[in-house]
Amino acid sequence: MKIAICDDQKHFRESIKENLKMYHEDNCNTEKWEIYEYSDGNKLIDEENRMDLYFLDLEMPTIDGIEVAANLQKKWENCNIIIMTTHVERIKEGYRVNAFRYMTKPVDFDEIKEGLDTFTRSRIGYEVIELKSYGTPYQIPQREIRYVCKESGDTVIYTNSNDMKFRSESSMEEWENLLNDKMFFRCHKGYIVNVRFIDDINDKGAYLDNGEVIPVSRRKKNEFKDKVREFDLMYGEVYG
Repeated sequence: MKIAICDDQKHFRESIKENLKMYHEDNCNTEKWEIYEYSDGNKLIDEENRMDLYFLDLEMPTIDGIEVAANLQKKWENCNIIIMTTHVERIKEGYRVNAFRYMTKPVDFDEIKEGLDTFTRSRIGYEVIELKSYGTPYQIPQREIRYVCKESGDTVIYTNSNDMKFRSESSMEEWENLLNDKMFFRCHKGYIVNVRFIDDINDKGAYLDNGEVIPVSRRKKNEFKDKVREFDLMYGEVYG
């Protein structure tokens, strides 16, 4: 994950950076984090690489955080932006640029943790898997995979991306280990399904939102229902 910290004051940048490192260590996160510092908002706007999360100081001398955020939203649609300010009365300005969150400076660890917990939950399923169709590679986020199944001895991946499907040499066990277990469940020996697409589970199987029915092992049905309820509770606002 790439994170940008934009603040004209070095000690504030260092404080945010240290808090981010603490959060990363405390959560035993195996994902690599790259943290970039910017003292000038114009340099961040000119950055050619999109960041997953932006921490923007509201008050900066050359260009303020609201203007930086507006430019980033034009350049990169749906940016995840956290506005930081010592002036609480200006927080409302952040609504104009659809800021993800607002924090008061100096920002402490508890505030960072609360914001990152929420942000991390919103990113479930954004992990990208490379699949190939007739030799052409495709980058497919896990959230776009509807289900994985066995067909005539092959492993087939059905996606939500233009209803494309891909064949894989990897086994069902390998796919079960690869996919995010917060989003995917092996409901049958021949099926791994993305629970975000589940509309209902009954004696006939699991009904997807497009009307497809996936078989569900009798011994796994109750666990599967619990998994769907847990997902709706934790991520319903994100994928509802």
